[in-house]
Amino acid sequence: MQSSASANRRPKRPAAPEGGATHRLSEVQRELDGCSRCALCRGRRNIVFGAGGPSPRLMFIGAAPGVNEDRQGRPFVGKAGQLLSRMVKAMTLDRKEVYVCHAVKCRPPGNRAPRAEELDTCRPVLEQQLEIIQPEVVVTLGEVAARSLLKVPQPLSKLQGEWQVWTSSGGARVRVMPTLHPDHLLRHPEDKGLAWQHLQKVMAVMNLKG
Repeated sequence: MQSSASANRRPKRPAAPEGGATHRLSEVQRELDGCSRCALCRGRRNIVFGAGGPSPRLMFIGAAPGVNEDRQGRPFVGKAGQLLSRMVKAMTLDRKEVYVCHAVKCRPPGNRAPRAEELDTCRPVLEQQLEIIQPEVVVTLGEVAARSLLKVPQPLSKLQGEWQVWTSSGGARVRVMPTLHPDHLLRHPEDKGLAWQHLQKVMAVMNLKG
């Protein structure tokens, strides 16, 4: 992770990988089928890998699947997913231009926050997704996703709305904008304006007009 000051310089994006993002993501998903790398496999119904179009410009990362995601095998369904869809639409993006996933791919019991060892176990899969998709911008949703991806101890209150940079093992650099999770916004609608300010920064970088 790099500072917000260095994040203001546009990161260099590598050339598009061979084989097509959709095909390569499918390969990673097949390799994950039946995963038993951590204890979360014991209570899950489905592995929730991710969803999006073939060439997404923007990537949203949440913490972990909830009960609805586990039941359907898709990320961000239910009320939180509906709010996220409205956020994407307000940014003048189509869902096919967006990829959505979680930092861990299996639902923690009782919808608790994923533990550090669970995030560490799933991190290689998340990093593969990032390296394959090569989004222009990543938006992390909530504190767990931000701290896990960026590997920082700061709380979300210190990270949200400030540009960060994620750097892959191969040197690829992607802008990251931490913001509030849709679940938080459903519980605290007074914070929607703050989250919209964060997304407007993303829109400016992506040359989107809302």
